[in-house]
Amino acid sequence: MDEDLSKLSNAELIELINSNMQNFNSGSNLFELIASNVDIGIIVCNKDLDVVFFNKYYSRFSEKLYRIRPHLNMPVSQLFPEEIRDDLVNKLSQCLAGTLIDFISTYEIDNQKYFFRRVYTPIINKDNEIIGSLSSVYDLSELYRNKEDLEKFNQELDKRIQEKTAQLQEELQIRKAIETELRIAKEQISVTLHREKELSTIKSKLLDNISHEINTPLTIISSSSFLIENYLNYKQYDEIPKYLNQINEAVKSLNDTVEQASKAYHTFLGDSQSTSSIRNLVDFCDQIIDRIGNMTYGKVIFKKEFSSRIIMAETNFDILEQILTQFLNNAIKFTPEGGKITIKLDEIEDKIVISVIDEGIGISEEEQEHLFELFYRSNSVIGKYHGSGLGLSIAKNLADSINAEIKFKSQLGKGSEFSLIIPKV
Repeated sequence: MDEDLSKLSNAELIELINSNMQNFNSGSNLFELIASNVDIGIIVCNKDLDVVFFNKYYSRFSEKLYRIRPHLNMPVSQLFPEEIRDDLVNKLSQCLAGTLIDFISTYEIDNQKYFFRRVYTPIINKDNEIIGSLSSVYDLSELYRNKEDLEKFNQELDKRIQEKTAQLQEELQIRKAIETELRIAKEQISVTLHREKELSTIKSKLLDNISHEINTPLTIISSSSFLIENYLNYKQYDEIPKYLNQINEAVKSLNDTVEQASKAYHTFLGDSQSTSSIRNLVDFCDQIIDRIGNMTYGKVIFKKEFSSRIIMAETNFDILEQILTQFLNNAIKFTPEGGKITIKLDEIEDKIVISVIDEGIGISEEEQEHLFELFYRSNSVIGKYHGSGLGLSIAKNLADSINAEIKFKSQLGKGSEFSLIIPKV
């Protein structure tokens, strides 16, 4: 029989115990044999709450049970400690009333927590009368400790995963930041190289253009000087002023060429150091017109059309002066003697518009497409009008630098209108 019982699981043994409970009072040894072979605490009480049986496994829960084993039929109240006695009596009483009780209890022994499952089952005889109760105790401490260890392990694992994830995210952010910096650096290098190449091309063209432009005035100066020398030798003084005037015009042309080249160099290099200020544009335009008008010696007539005597603006007035001077110089150059040049100044909503309108030769539609290209000069003006092809290119770049816009309209043989649109700040 012992060999057969050893092959049964605890659940099967409990089922066997329950099926043999009716034999308990008949003096059969089968119940005791079964109860002694399970790793579950078994204790039996009669209906008077006297302990009539407990197995060896149960006795390990209390030293007192070891000592009283030969003396059964002792009240429960004498066998268990005070802290659990009342609760135990209460549950046994419920069990004797026919209630099956199943619960988990915890105890702390030597600073270590223990977990037990307790099941109270009524004992019923053949006449279907409750004659006692059977209590079975399962020690779940190891299971719970394993569960706690698993939870701690999972918590530690989660913590490490979170730390590793945070570390990887930080590394990823650093990597992205480095990649962004490298991309920006690469783009900056590319822009710088493109800018250097562009500036190199501009410098080369500028030198070629200057070399070409200074040839004519130098030739005029050289030939005029030779002729003046001959007239002096032959004492033909009346002819000398004409050639002196040609020399002066040639020197002025040289100065204009050098000045345009210098402006172009500084404009395209972007090293302008001037700053913005607030001024009345009406007074500012008056000063420029008066200065340039005095230099034309009455060649053209200037007309002013200002919508108000006070139009305030915040901008870079050094740059603004260069742009308007270029507009006026072009208008003077291409307007026949005695012609009219109109300067208009208007406030339109959130913009200020300065326009220079001439009655000059105008610009063909084909030429208008190339008007702001660097060094571009129309075939219709080459040889007739002095110029470097830099003026409007410089004006366009200067306008961009102050967030302004240049617009124009022109009709061949009737004149042109150039406007500078300045946004109000």
